[in-house]
Amino acid sequence: MQQIETGKIADRQLLIIGILYTIGDPILIVPSILADRAQGDAWVSALLAWGGGLGFLLLYRALARTFPGMGVIEMCETALGRMLGRGAALLVLLPFWILLSASLLRELSDFMTTQVMPETPVQAFYIIIVIVVLYGLNLGLEPVVRSGEILFPWVFGLFGLLTLFLLPEFKVVNVEPVMAHGWEPVLKGSYAMLAIPFMEVFTLLMLLPYVSGASDKAVRQFMLSIALGGFIVVFVIVLSLMSLGPDVTARSIYPTYVMAKKIRIGNFLERMEIIITIMWMITMYFKLIVTMFSVVVATAKLSRLKSYRPLLMPFGTLLVILAQLITPNTIEYYDFTASVWPLYAFTVCILFPGGLLVAGKVRGRK
Repeated sequence: MQQIETGKIADRQLLIIGILYTIGDPILIVPSILADRAQGDAWVSALLAWGGGLGFLLLYRALARTFPGMGVIEMCETALGRMLGRGAALLVLLPFWILLSASLLRELSDFMTTQVMPETPVQAFYIIIVIVVLYGLNLGLEPVVRSGEILFPWVFGLFGLLTLFLLPEFKVVNVEPVMAHGWEPVLKGSYAMLAIPFMEVFTLLMLLPYVSGASDKAVRQFMLSIALGGFIVVFVIVLSLMSLGPDVTARSIYPTYVMAKKIRIGNFLERMEIIITIMWMITMYFKLIVTMFSVVVATAKLSRLKSYRPLLMPFGTLLVILAQLITPNTIEYYDFTASVWPLYAFTVCILFPGGLLVAGKVRGRK
């Protein structure tokens, strides 16, 4: 097996990276999408999507057990043959990961320019974020996951503070009555969340070859990380609904950021939106670095290079360009994310792995 990256990570570190990846962009953008479709029943949509996402994990577990110790590129070559597998990876997986990386870069940069530093050109954030991500990838996989271990307690400490400070704002009436408009809006809300994050976690399978120890244990940690991360996303949606109400949540592009602005304790503790800003920047960094890792490692393997590092600068430049070209403005970008992206993700992250699984089973019988 071609090893582009020689670093190894522990299964505990895979659990941490998996949780950070899963809660990456959903904690800021998904509540608005679900509330826009399901209103006060957005939490029901979130629970349904969480259950569906756990169902997707069964597919990924079967895939990892059919091809133990392999990354997605090796799975393609083993299931479809070397030439056909490489062609499928080049035409299906690589464009998806590139577009996903560019989308994450666009989300983070749009947030910074619209909410935090509106007078700064968005291109400046593209460049700064890409430089930080490329620096981490240049160091290698092990330093990245170790930094995840350091920052992980901070993320959950800040999340605990956010929940505690918002307790006075909770109103159960905001989620009543339940199922007032029937199942149709609830199912429409679940549609978007199934893609973000539960289909996108397919990318994490690229890390499995670098996990030390038994492959079965790595797969269990992978599944546990997605289940825990998905539950946190559901909890964030409930927080948004109970503190802001479904109308404000639906109208806000970043409802959790607006939610954090509501924190006022006495005359000295207020404007705590910095909490959600730090949380989101940390989780988005690790999600972006995993997707970029998948892009450069997959390209290096398909090109038969010995290292992915010569590819960092070209792909970093490509991401800056694509992030600007995806959609003309923020509103159209989030409409694309809510309506078009789930269908594309379903094709790449569910149908394609399902085809690999069937092909692998057939080859195994032969």
